Amino acid sequence: MTAPIDAALAHRNNRPTGPLAPHLRGAPEKLDVPLSHYPETIRGEHLEKDAALLSTARAPLAAAKTVREKINTLIQSTTNRGELARASAGQMEQVTRAFDKVVPQLTARREAVEKEIATILTPSAPDSAAGEIRAHFKSDPSPFTAISNSVNAGDARTVAAVLGAPPFLSGLTNEQHDTLRLLARGKFAPAQSGLSADIERAVTQLKQVGASFVLQVGGAVREWSHVERDAEAIRKGFSNE
Repeated sequence: MTAPIDAALAHRNNRPTGPLAPHLRGAPEKLDVPLSHYPETIRGEHLEKDAALLSTARAPLAAAKTVREKINTLIQSTTNRGELARASAGQMEQVTRAFDKVVPQLTARREAVEKEIATILTPSAPDSAAGEIRAHFKSDPSPFTAISNSVNAGDARTVAAVLGAPPFLSGLTNEQHDTLRLLARGKFAPAQSGLSADIERAVTQLKQVGASFVLQVGGAVREWSHVERDAEAIRKGFSNE
């Protein structure tokens, strides 16, 4: 994945001396790697129980961090910014593909977990008493409190009846219905609910880091390409004398 940069690093001992060439003074001297971009920052109690999934989630961050570290070494050890721009652009494209591959994989995994949660909370098998259960709570002066107590008591049948139908049939508002669903997820599917939340956070972080990486490295590539084009234009301008 990092062959062009690895090849350039083989010459890192040939470090140039003296002041920085004038046409390079506007180029970035270092690509910072924020703490939130380190692969170890993708974590979560439930995600960390699945070593393969955790490794998949962290891989793009590790690749992006490695590329930036190598670019930083080359910034200090070389002056050929045109070649550095070309190599960095290729590496940026490969890292971007890694992000583009992993995000859909994690999203698909989370969707599968969410389906599992839905099956636990609202089984597909019909319950002939579901309507009566909902009507019972609807007639209660405080249906939300009564159903909450049922959830906390582990009454899966009540949960299925209430969550498997529109809120008003149980005397609930939409907000109350959503709150009960969250409560039931924690009660009846804690591991799946926790994993889903961990994956969601990982996906959000990957999208943010991926966008930041492209802006940072892409900006450096444009800057280096710009100064090289200027240098070439100047050389051509004087060649006509």
